[in-house]
Amino acid sequence: MSEGRRFCENCGTAIHEMTNFCPNCGTAQRSDPEVPTGPPPPTPEPGRIETPTVPGVPPPPEQRGRSRTGKMLGGCIVILLLLIGLATCAAIIGGRGEGGGTKTGSESKDEEEEKKTAESKQDKRAAESKQSEPEPIRLSGIGQTATDLFDLESGLAVFRMTHQGDGNFSATLLDEDGQRAGGTGGLESLLVNEIGPFEGSHAVAVEAGRHVLDVQAGGPWTITIEQPRPSSAPQTTTFTGTSQSATDFFELSQGLKTFNMTHQGNGNFSVTLLDKNGRRAGGMGGLESLLVNEIGSFDGSKAVRISEEGIYLLQVQADGPWSIQIE
Repeated sequence: MSEGRRFCENCGTAIHEMTNFCPNCGTAQRSDPEVPTGPPPPTPEPGRIETPTVPGVPPPPEQRGRSRTGKMLGGCIVILLLLIGLATCAAIIGGRGEGGGTKTGSESKDEEEEKKTAESKQDKRAAESKQSEPEPIRLSGIGQTATDLFDLESGLAVFRMTHQGDGNFSATLLDEDGQRAGGTGGLESLLVNEIGPFEGSHAVAVEAGRHVLDVQAGGPWTITIEQPRPSSAPQTTTFTGTSQSATDFFELSQGLKTFNMTHQGNGNFSVTLLDKNGRRAGGMGGLESLLVNEIGSFDGSKAVRISEEGIYLLQVQADGPWSIQIE
């Protein structure tokens, strides 16, 4: 302000310090203007505008905006924490087992290991079962022949035979001492006894040891000996053939079964029920294993009580078309 001058308090016009009224707007002027006392206000930093804080007056818009931003940020953090908590609860509930417990990573790993172990044991049992089945024995010749000695294990043995000749074809199983071998005290040692060409099979239970076949033939013949060890079988109910045959394995449940049988031929027709080890099966300790034993054509049935669920096969003697249906 220039010396001896001041400014109108209303319009800001420069007036003499002794003037009582503004010549411009006519506003009365105070004769003793207040002069601020005390230390001068601090010099603001370059580029920064200082806003004085007055008690009872709300902060400037910039400060109010910062306050709202802080509140919004805090709210977002709370919401995020709630979402994390909900996700954790969902994961825990999803991991509960049937018993209501929570499956930890360790428990899941243990279950996986147990499953792998069980599968490994199953594969091992299957491999052992396959390895325990002896290799087939193949024999052949022309005319009457006593074969070389061969080893058989205890259990079922299936003899698959062919003959190309017009004369008699028979094969008898003997042990190394020359005694008749085979199930029921050697009564089943005669495996085949036919005239002319032949293709068929015979199943019988044998004891472990060295054996020989005494073969009578009118031409070339072959005999293959198998010792199957089945662990499972289908539930087959119908079988057919045209000559002597050991059927495929099949599974029977416990209880009463009816065997319906037909035969179209002139010779003997017999059917015997055997278990997977070649032993006679059926009620009364195996006495009912012989389902039929007739000469010539046949059409009939037999009811048998199966005492134990398991794997079975049928030994059929026939000289013409035959059929068997199990109900």
